[in-house]
Amino acid sequence: MRFRVARTFVAVTLAGLSSAGCDSSTGNKERKLTLSVTSASLTVGQGSTTPVTMTIERANFDGPVTLTLEGALPAGVTATLNPNPLPTGTSSATLTIAVAPSVNPATATFSVRATADGVTDHTVAFDLAVTVTGTYTLGTLASTLRVAQGGGGHATVLVTRGGGNGGNVSLAVTGMPAGIGATFGQSTTTDRAVSLIVSASAAVAPGTYPVTITSSSPGLTPDQTTNLSIVVISPPTTTSISVPFCASDLPTWFAYQNEGYFWERVLPTGNRYNFSTTEKATVAFAYAAGNESEIDILYVSRTELAGLTDRDCGGARTYSGTVSGLTTGQSALVVMGASAVLASATTGAFTLSDVAERPLDLISTRGIVTQNAFLAPDRFIVRRGLDLASGTALPALDFTAAEAFAPASVTLTISGTVGGDLLVFQNTLRTVTSTYGTLQVANPVGTSASLYAVPANQLAATDLHELLVDASNASGSIGHASVEYFRDPADRTVALGPTMTTPSVTTISTTPFVRLRGLLAFQPEYPTVARFTFVQGSLGSRRFIVPIVSSAYLGATPTTWDVVIPDLSGTTGFNGAWMLSAGGISYAAEVFSGRGDLLFGALPVNGEVYQVAYRQQSTSTLARVRAAPAAPAAPFALTPQYLRR
Repeated sequence: MRFRVARTFVAVTLAGLSSAGCDSSTGNKERKLTLSVTSASLTVGQGSTTPVTMTIERANFDGPVTLTLEGALPAGVTATLNPNPLPTGTSSATLTIAVAPSVNPATATFSVRATADGVTDHTVAFDLAVTVTGTYTLGTLASTLRVAQGGGGHATVLVTRGGGNGGNVSLAVTGMPAGIGATFGQSTTTDRAVSLIVSASAAVAPGTYPVTITSSSPGLTPDQTTNLSIVVISPPTTTSISVPFCASDLPTWFAYQNEGYFWERVLPTGNRYNFSTTEKATVAFAYAAGNESEIDILYVSRTELAGLTDRDCGGARTYSGTVSGLTTGQSALVVMGASAVLASATTGAFTLSDVAERPLDLISTRGIVTQNAFLAPDRFIVRRGLDLASGTALPALDFTAAEAFAPASVTLTISGTVGGDLLVFQNTLRTVTSTYGTLQVANPVGTSASLYAVPANQLAATDLHELLVDASNASGSIGHASVEYFRDPADRTVALGPTMTTPSVTTISTTPFVRLRGLLAFQPEYPTVARFTFVQGSLGSRRFIVPIVSSAYLGATPTTWDVVIPDLSGTTGFNGAWMLSAGGISYAAEVFSGRGDLLFGALPVNGEVYQVAYRQQSTSTLARVRAAPAAPAAPFALTPQYLRR
């Protein structure tokens, strides 16, 4: 009886030891691992990240603990653990759940398992719910799309997202009449816009055909809709045009889009691109060299497009020569066509290279050239109609000889400046042979200065002075300029226009490349053209996208300039690598007055004026923008017909 009592007592005692954490066979304390969280039910919105603190409790050991994710997560949902493994002494880790914006609403279960040597694993199960973030609305970039019979075009469908929404949106078109087809560049998108590609058969009657674009997105009700009017037009009249470029600067790629038709590539014939265009002419051309590229997109009239010229191109001729009659500190600028060289008093010798192979005038200016490339003249030489074999030594330019003459000096007065404006002006003699001889470059301290020009008795009937006056703030980021053409020197007053209002730039879409939209309030002083320059990258690997819109193309002056990078994908030979990608884009904007074809290169006439205002986002933006010649680089080859080069 006592024996049985003793056995019972021992059993109870051992049970008590086991419940206190001792091993039943050895009597040692049990090693134990516990993993805990405050909540295992997780709700995470699309495009959101949620951290969860996980607490690790160790009993009777202090070794590292490894965490493992178990179970499948929806595509686009990631879970990370940090730190992992947990080193000795660390008692907490963070579980981070990240949901991509495109993940559809869903539920899922998964677990986190904690393991360590010599202890039993411990697991915590989680319930995950992915919810919709924000909302979206549907719209179009333009309410109508003009399509020619037998032609087509692209409409941009806008998916305007709010509250961080980034979910999948499925698109469809209803109400399409017979003979008109429409497909989306992406029928399901997480982007902000999609191209709708519309084509019309030649048999579709001209008229307006309203269609409805519908959309749906998982978890959001009701479905969104928007309307688009497809306007079918008879094939517009076209006229042959030949767009020239310098042979040494031929675009890598050239395409045009007639009104009511798709983009079409053109291959060059020599240094020209020949095609037939409607009155509303749209062209795009790309330059690519190494890692740098530029695409110019012109929405202009046929007349404006015809202003593009190759008369400024260089050639293969080379001339040598000498200059005499220079005193210490003086230089002589020698120009033939658009080729220029600066000769010094030290050597007097010069070589003109890349000279065009045609009759040219020679213009030489003697004066003081400062470190900032400002030119103060005191004598000119003008020789007419030189058409010499390459390698010819030009007769010496002697500024003490009879052919040299003193400049005419008149007074230049500048009005319309604003506080903080820094002024610079440049006077250039333009001759009928397209020789651009810079006569003077100066930065007046006040609003009045001496202006030097070629005297009337030395001018040919077709000669014109081209006077550029530019005013900008200290950084050059905000400015306004005026260009005037005159023949005979006389006192002149140049009235600058106002500075530009601040533009806005938004992203239309990010796939297959970034498309931007520049909006700028219309200013009546600048009714002719608006241009945006978008720049991405650093020196050696930059991309420039330069869309230009004229009021002649629009058919009227707009209340707001709306300048958009088009969707060129699908055009033969087009390379999407030339376009912008997300992040790190800066811009400049310009608006112009004056005759449209003059801005693009048509010949000026006596008395013509055009003006420009510009604003750039940063001082590094305008590596290719032609405004603000605050410090022209020698040899002063600046020509201010901004839109032609």
